[in-house]
Amino acid sequence: MEKNTVTRTNINCQTPLTLIGGDLSLDSWASSLSLCGFSKEIPTIWILEGIIMYLEEKQAQNLLRSIFNLSCSGSRIILHTVNSREIQNQQQDNTHHASDNNIFSKLDATMKFGTDNPSSLLKKSDDDSGDDDGGKRWKDVETYEYDRILEELSCKEYLINSHTDSSFTCALLQ
Repeated sequence: MEKNTVTRTNINCQTPLTLIGGDLSLDSWASSLSLCGFSKEIPTIWILEGIIMYLEEKQAQNLLRSIFNLSCSGSRIILHTVNSREIQNQQQDNTHHASDNNIFSKLDATMKFGTDNPSSLLKKSDDDSGDDDGGKRWKDVETYEYDRILEELSCKEYLINSHTDSSFTCALLQ
């Protein structure tokens, strides 16, 4: 990944940003989008950073399937995931620090789902969408390991304290 990737994408946003609240673990969030003027006829950039790992696997798959169904050709997704090792490490840490005054336990911010193959999540959302999807598929799927991103952006100092067991997967819907 190059430093100028974002500036080279030539993204021209003509729609104002609208913030809405919703529970992404439930299916009702999608209808909130429509009520706020969202159109699935306009290509959308979906950025799921720090979300998927806090959902159960089934909830994560439902979220990705909803995003697929709400997206038209030309839409993009950036999906932040952690691998199964990070989930195991967290479970061990929670066992050792159960009595500590841990902010994550107070917030119930326990990671529940990790995958060692993030691109398979996008493929599954394609496969589960049904036959009436117009033949659209997530294409150009690339996964970038978090430590590689930091290294390429010359942010090596963050590698010491970061969660290096995570990655970002990017794809284009065609």
